[in-house]
Amino acid sequence: TKEDIAAFTATTTDDDDILIAPGQVGIRCTFCSHLPAQRRLKTSCFFPRNLEDVHSSMVHWRANLRHFHACSECPKDVLQQLASLENNEQANKDHMEEEDREEAFHNVQQLSSSTERYVACAAAALGMVNARNGVRFGTP
Repeated sequence: TKEDIAAFTATTTDDDDILIAPGQVGIRCTFCSHLPAQRRLKTSCFFPRNLEDVHSSMVHWRANLRHFHACSECPKDVLQQLASLENNEQANKDHMEEEDREEAFHNVQQLSSSTERYVACAAAALGMVNARNGVRFGTP
């Protein structure tokens, strides 16, 4: 949900593995953001390269890196909601016929591009802009 993540402005120049410019916008877990950097998981935040990358970065962060499952600060009720959503999603996949899967895949592809546009526009509405060294708040 929107309460699980927050945008912030980087104040340091790097994050060990990736170069981050001061002022670059990052998106992070709200549950562990209060912890000192050395106590947070490396998956606690990400830095999209551009507005168009915000959606795919969020999807990768939540689905593939599964940060919330490993986050020591994530509340149990949030984990239960995630588990319920994941179980429902898997049950729906298990009961789909092949034709339905192909149609669903096509619909998801269409939705994904419109969702990506929506997220990029929402980020822009929040004042985020594409800049030479990543996304920033304000003018490039």
